Amino acid sequence: MISFFLADIDGMERHFRRNVINGIGGCKSANLIGSIDSQGRENLGLFSSIFHLGASPALLGFQMRPVHEGRHTYHNILDTGHFTVNGVSMAMHKRAHLCSAPYAREMSEFELCGFRPIYRKDMMAPFVAESPIQIGCKLEEDLEIALNGCRIIIGRILQVHLEESILLDDGCVDLHRADIAAIAGLNAYHPIGAAESQPYPAKPLSKNQP
Repeated sequence: MISFFLADIDGMERHFRRNVINGIGGCKSANLIGSIDSQGRENLGLFSSIFHLGASPALLGFQMRPVHEGRHTYHNILDTGHFTVNGVSMAMHKRAHLCSAPYAREMSEFELCGFRPIYRKDMMAPFVAESPIQIGCKLEEDLEIALNGCRIIIGRILQVHLEESILLDDGCVDLHRADIAAIAGLNAYHPIGAAESQPYPAKPLSKNQP
């Protein structure tokens, strides 16, 4: 086993450190965040930092790097208050990866990367028609992390649209059947395997139990 301590981490070459630190957290789901500004300019950004924040109320969050003029997703969300989160399937992942390039403000990643925007009632931001999981959100909180200038965007879930075949009777969503892609590090995409469900642990184990 190789070990890195604080001095080693601080002394790593920048790109090597980025890959190590991004990779050690394991796989995260790949999502495209759809947004639009008040002038009607659409944007689509690839994110692997979506996380669950609660079901009542239904909230999710995602992390953004420090904001600058080119952060179109961030500025669009502030402008309209709406954004969509769209699951990336393995059939979509090559095109979705291209959405992370730094396009000019007037250029739409939907058009450039081969996705079709779809608009739904009461949502200003566009969904990705090809996505098997589509979530419409309203901005609730915009938090800055003092340590590094990154931001946490918290959204209230207003709408959920799922392919019927992936919604199970108990409300669970079958990500394997949806062929959802997971990202390890910054650019390694993995299919999600079939789930092995376990019962809820209603009581703690005794010392003699495995």
